[in-house]
Amino acid sequence: MLQISLACCLRSSEDLLGFLFPLHVAKAAMARKSTIALTTEEWTELFGVDMMPLKDCGIGTITHSKEFEPYVSSMSAALRCTIAEKEQGGRWKKPWTQLLSYVSTHHEESTTAIESVLGAIVRSDHRRLEELQCCLDDDGVDVMMMAKALIAISDSII
Repeated sequence: MLQISLACCLRSSEDLLGFLFPLHVAKAAMARKSTIALTTEEWTELFGVDMMPLKDCGIGTITHSKEFEPYVSSMSAALRCTIAEKEQGGRWKKPWTQLLSYVSTHHEESTTAIESVLGAIVRSDHRRLEELQCCLDDDGVDVMMMAKALIAISDSII
């Protein structure tokens, strides 16, 4: 199941698996996390710059919600030079890209995941992106928002 693989490649996988799945499924997934998690190559194949969702499945609803606004603001601030670029800025305007970028900030290999989604990250944004990731880790994942994001993303490509 794609949702399990997505949850396993995130830094807060245990919390997400426990929220999304029955306890026995979450425990089994955590025991095999390294083999279940999407690799960076698989992430790029599924969510790279050239990939688009087959259907919306709530992506627009999530990205336009008041609850998601703070995430868009913090990601926009961290990636301000990147999204000022023509190509990356055009991609950033899409709800699909914003939601994938949100999930990417929680990815075990977050910089690589975000680069896959946006195409590139301007070097001057790397430090701000690292600071954002530290803040996110300190605050902990918003399990409800992340669960909605994982469900919408997985339902949109299958």
